[in-house]
Amino acid sequence: MGEINYATKYASKVAERFHKASITDPGAGHDYSFVGAKTVVVSTVDVVALNDYNREAAANRFGAVANLGDTKQELQMTQDKSFAFAIDAGDNSDQAIDKSAGKALRRQIDEVVIPTIDKYRLSKWAAGAGSIHTEASALTKNTIVPAIIALGGVMSNGLVPEEGRTLYIPIRNYSLLVQADAIVQLDGGKGVQAVTNGVVGRIDRNKVIPVPDGWFPEGFEFLIKYKGCTADPVKLRNYHIRKDAQGFDGPVVEGRIYYDSFVLNAKSAGVGVCKIGS
Repeated sequence: MGEINYATKYASKVAERFHKASITDPGAGHDYSFVGAKTVVVSTVDVVALNDYNREAAANRFGAVANLGDTKQELQMTQDKSFAFAIDAGDNSDQAIDKSAGKALRRQIDEVVIPTIDKYRLSKWAAGAGSIHTEASALTKNTIVPAIIALGGVMSNGLVPEEGRTLYIPIRNYSLLVQADAIVQLDGGKGVQAVTNGVVGRIDRNKVIPVPDGWFPEGFEFLIKYKGCTADPVKLRNYHIRKDAQGFDGPVVEGRIYYDSFVLNAKSAGVGVCKIGS
């Protein structure tokens, strides 16, 4: 059976489109290797409390010696997805068939694979958030900026660094954001230019990324994520075309994507969400 590995043949196009089109990939965590493993255990070294130094003690003036332990978090991948479709040979030219298969594959990646991964990551990040801010009622153009700043304050109180944060916001709330009067006073007056151009680049030091409403997890108004606080592996991203599949007059395109997303327990304060109500 003839076969073309499109992960190789179209490597530059596939990889380029994935990274440019994905909303979450630039802010995802790729620091942990799942190569050859379904499960990775992340260890965090514990700390001990301070003692009062005792100048009069005959021994152990620093206090009792504790055994320094660690805390382990097991990350087990669960998302093993696939697809398959056939392309009828309407043209006897191999070049035309291959070209059609390549276009169909890129369309499948853009319209199905990438949104699926983005939506999954956002849902896992929101569910694992360690910083939470609650608003009493629905956001308006007058309350959205204060809400963003308030959530940033919760994260800062959790000692999350202020630089390196990204605000993921659904379009419905992004529309409020670009209309907010308070925005023109942010970032040294650059908000005026941002509103004029119809784009908000940074709010309260957060890089702003609008998210389609249907992709954003229900029950949350926006999400702020600090880099490096999640593990978001894509272990497999394989695409093939079977040129002589039995029972089909034309190639069969197949794909498999093996991925997952985890908020690291020790860094959960680095993911913040805004909710409405109690």
